This record gives sequence, C-alpha cells and structure tokens, in this order.
Amino acid sequence: IGSDQVAVMDGRVFGKPGTHAKAVEQLRTLSGKTVNFYTGLCVLNAKTGEAEVCGVATLVCFRELDDAEIENYLRREPAYNCAGSAKWEGLGIALLSRIHGDDPNALVGLPLIALCELLLHRGLLGFKPLQAFLDGARGTLRAGKRSGQGKRRRNRSSQERHLATSF
Repeated sequence: IGSDQVAVMDGRVFGKPGTHAKAVEQLRTLSGKTVNFYTGLCVLNAKTGEAEVCGVATLVCFRELDDAEIENYLRREPAYNCAGSAKWEGLGIALLSRIHGDDPNALVGLPLIALCELLLHRGLLGFKPLQAFLDGARGTLRAGKRSGQGKRRRNRSSQERHLATSF
C-alpha cells in the first residue's frame, strides 16, 4: 500500500517543499486561496504484480496568513515533507478556514475510505472474512481451554462482541 499527495492551485503544482525557504514561499502563495489536494493511492499485489490505483481530491481553503504567522508555524512544526507545507493532523489545521472532501483521512496522506474500497474490491477486506476470522479465533480459544491451555481467557471488548453478533 502506498500513497502520496500534491497540492494544485491555478494549474501550479505544489509538492513537498524540502526547505524552510520553500515552505515559506508555498504558504505565502497559498495564503487566502482555495487549493485542491490530490492524494494518490496504490494497492499492489506482490504475488501477481497487479496494481489498483485511485485518487482522492480534497478542497482546502487557507486563511489569510501574514509572514509572522507563517514563521511562527514553521518554527513550531517544520512541515518540509508535506505538500502545501502544513501538517493538517497537527498545528497546520489552524492555517485553514475550511476543508471539503469525501475522505477525512485523505488530507493527512492516507485515504482510508478509498483504501477500504480497494481492499474490498480485491476481496481482502469485508465482514464475512472478518466473521470467519472471529469464529476461528473463538474455536481456537475453546480448544485451548479443553486441553488445559488458555485458562486466562480475556474478556472481549464491546466492539468485538458487536462485530461477532452483527455480521
């Protein structure tokens, strides 16, 4: 599984700045603007070499930022390895006024909703395989208890109980 991201505004592509000076330049340029962030995602089957790819777009509106605010942000969180020069999962969220997208994790760099869709399409994720796994785990615990092993069986969490009875 791999993913990466770029920002695009008015046809101009903004990748990872790499340096403080380039990060400052990016944030000055993006200040007060609406920017598209595109996150590419690839799931590769290592056995067959088949790859499935998709892209997820997130529309981001930056607040008006002055030079002092940009410098203050980058001193606290040097986001030199992030497209758009801000870590949205950290202090960078304060640079924004609005976010619009279908997958809230896409802006952080790994679109989990899209990843789940790709895995479901490949038959690698779903509730029936999960139920089979849980059933097998319960069978193993029961077998271990009968043979004198596994006397300290842990209590299942409410999520595990819900999963085991819901699907």
